[in-house]
Amino acid sequence: MYNHLHPKMKKVYALFLALLNLVWLNPVKATHIAGSDMEFQCMGSDSFKITFRIYRDCSPGNAALGSSIPVSFTPVSCNLSPVTTNFNRVGVTPIRFKCNGLEWASICEGGTFPFGIEEHVFTQTVYLKQLFPSIDSTCCLIKVGWTSCCRNGAITNLVNPLIQGFTNEGIINRCITPCNSSPQFTNKPIVAICAGQPYCYNMGVVDTIDFDSLSFDFADPLGTGGVSVSFANGLSKNQPLNYLGFGFPNLPFPSGLHLDPQSGDLCFTPMGQQQPVLAIKITEWRKINGQYVKIGETRRDAQFYTWQCLLIILPKLK
Repeated sequence: MYNHLHPKMKKVYALFLALLNLVWLNPVKATHIAGSDMEFQCMGSDSFKITFRIYRDCSPGNAALGSSIPVSFTPVSCNLSPVTTNFNRVGVTPIRFKCNGLEWASICEGGTFPFGIEEHVFTQTVYLKQLFPSIDSTCCLIKVGWTSCCRNGAITNLVNPLIQGFTNEGIINRCITPCNSSPQFTNKPIVAICAGQPYCYNMGVVDTIDFDSLSFDFADPLGTGGVSVSFANGLSKNQPLNYLGFGFPNLPFPSGLHLDPQSGDLCFTPMGQQQPVLAIKITEWRKINGQYVKIGETRRDAQFYTWQCLLIILPKLK
C-alpha cells in the first residue's frame, strides 16, 4: 500500500510513524512482558509437552528475557508440595505488522514500525510421576504456571503496572481418560487498533487434537504469585478498556464490549489512545456419561495498542 501512495502522502505517513515513536517509546524502564499463552499436549500416561509463548516488548531500555524460565507445578486436589522445573527457550521471532500486503519491520529489527514485540517460545516434556513420585489416582488437578516480575510500564489500565508483575497458568486434569490436550492458539495476543474504528478480535483458538467443546470468559490478569492485578479508573476484568458506550457493554455493536462465549470473538470500538491488557480464560468441556464435564483450563493474557490514526490504516500481525 505504501508504494502506491502519492509522494506527499508518503511524507505524511512517514511523519505519522515518527510521531508514534515519540508517543509510544517511553523513557528507559526495566519492564517487558506484553502477553502470554500456554498450551499442553498429552504424550501418554502422565506425560505432557507444555509450551509457554511469551511476548516481549523490545522498546529501548526494556529488560531482556532469559534463555530459560522456571515453571511451577502445583497439585490443587491433594496435599503435595509444589515443584519447579526450568523450561528452555526453543525460538525467538520478531512480530511483524502487515498493512494491505505491505510488511513492516518493527523496532525489534531496526525497522520503522513503532510497536516492537518478540515471541519467545519455551517448551518442555514433563512426566508428572517423576515430578511427584508419591502422586496417586486421587490427585487429578495440576496447576502449571510461570511468573515474571515485570509487566510493560506503558500499560494504561492498571494501577502502577511496573509493580504488578505477570503470571500465566493453566490446569491439567491427569485423571481424564483418554488423556487431555489443551486447545491451540493460532493468532497472536498482540493487537494494534485505530481508535474510533469498529474492531473484532479472534484469538484463533481451536482443539484439533481432542475436539472438545470450548467456552470463553473474561478473567483477571494475574500478577506476581498469581494474585489478581488492580485495575485503574473504574476499569475491571469485564470492562478492561475504553470503548464506545463505556459502562454499557451490551449495547448493539459497534457500541458495547462483546465477548462471544462460544467462539471467543471480542468486538468493540476502542476510544482514545490506550495500551490496555486483558485476560481471557478458555475452559474445555467433554461429554462424559451424558454430562458436560470441565476437563481443563488455559488463559491468554493480551495487550492491545490503540492510537489515533492519521490515515485509515489498520495494521495486522503477520
